[in-house]
Amino acid sequence: EEVLCGADAGFLDMGVVLRASSDPAVTADPRVLLNLRALEESSRVVSPSSSSSSFASSSSSGAQAHILPSMRRILTVCEEQLCEEEVFPQAVRYLDSYLSSFPVEKTHLQLLGAVCMFLASKMRETVPLTASKLSVYTDESVSVSDILQWEVTVASRLGWCLASVVPSDFLEPVLLALPFVRAPHLQQIRRLVHSYVALAATGKLHNSVTNTPHGLLG
Repeated sequence: EEVLCGADAGFLDMGVVLRASSDPAVTADPRVLLNLRALEESSRVVSPSSSSSSFASSSSSGAQAHILPSMRRILTVCEEQLCEEEVFPQAVRYLDSYLSSFPVEKTHLQLLGAVCMFLASKMRETVPLTASKLSVYTDESVSVSDILQWEVTVASRLGWCLASVVPSDFLEPVLLALPFVRAPHLQQIRRLVHSYVALAATGKLHNSVTNTPHGLLG
């Protein structure tokens, strides 16, 4: 059961979701970029959709050999639910991290995608998506109980390291570090960068882009 303060509950009743904005006092600090790059290097993951992935050739189930970024239809859920921009790349991050270490049968890929979306929503979204809503998006081929059970499995196999770095995390520090970026252009730049990140994650850009360090995307 969700617990909300009275003010937040009132806004939700009106269909308004309160979201925090970035704090320039934090994001403008040059140490932020250095820390993000350090975290990125310490947790680099090679996408299983890339031919360089060991699972692409060694998995007994053959599932990883057929996993292409275009299969990540969780982007549709993010768009329709108006999720924050960081939710989708975070879900893809979990998906890549899991598949780079654990073989998964094709029949479980949809369930794994729903669980990664569920976890990413909890980490990045102000009002997380519910397991029941994600089940509906699978035409209820994935049950709520399956999502909840796999949530614990996926999180534990990822070592409970869920606060990982995604490309979107670099956006604000980079924008504030560029002296030629003007305030009137910020919104358009943000929109273009988020679109670029989504295209890279869904395989509409070359595979080599999906394995580019996050700090270089955008």
